[in-house]
Amino acid sequence: MSKTIYRRATPYDLTGIVKLGEEMHQETAFSNIKFSVERTASEAMRCIMSGNYFANIAEKDGEIVGLLFGYLEKPFFTEQVAGYDCVWYVSRKVRNTMVGPRLLKQFEAWTKMHGGSIVFTTLGSNFKPERVGKMMERMGFEHQGGFYRKDI
Repeated sequence: MSKTIYRRATPYDLTGIVKLGEEMHQETAFSNIKFSVERTASEAMRCIMSGNYFANIAEKDGEIVGLLFGYLEKPFFTEQVAGYDCVWYVSRKVRNTMVGPRLLKQFEAWTKMHGGSIVFTTLGSNFKPERVGKMMERMGFEHQGGFYRKDI
């Protein structure tokens, strides 16, 4: 069994990132809207090329199987820096492994290294939400708020 490699994404990873993005799109709250290869690629490149963005991937056997892109921002009412995820996804092929938690731990460390004191994540899929919630709580996160959607 080969080892999973974790690293910062590069422009050379774009094809694999878009492929994983399409898989993610199919099981999220956005699955009813059209997937755009161009938009996915341009957003991935924006994250990869900006120093204000965390853009790590998990690679196994030459295939990108997980990603977490996030950024730093000062919330509306404070000078403290927070880390927010843009996209966090683990392929069905490697679910129930440490890929997701390891990417999240890397994001936490990156946020802290850049002066951040809090991390926010969102879950845009309904893939076993109770199980994902328990994992998040084990990692020290607490559930606050919610994700509401209305098709118009």
